[in-house]
Amino acid sequence: CFMCDDPTHVIKDCKFYNDFMDKGWIKRGDQEKIYFKDGIFVPQGGGGETRKDKILEYAKNKGWA
Repeated sequence: CFMCDDPTHVIKDCKFYNDFMDKGWIKRGDQEKIYFKDGIFVPQGGGGETRKDKILEYAKNKGWA
């Protein structure tokens, strides 16, 4: 999963992805890329951090969470 790095499912079946979409924190843009609701691109995970972690941190910093 490109959201949480769980090998047992894909992003469309990820509970975190679907929760973030339902909350309106993220949206799909051109070419299926993921963006925050304010239009900033959500980079893939790296450096020991998943995309889920990046979204949670960004949402907290923005006061969404």
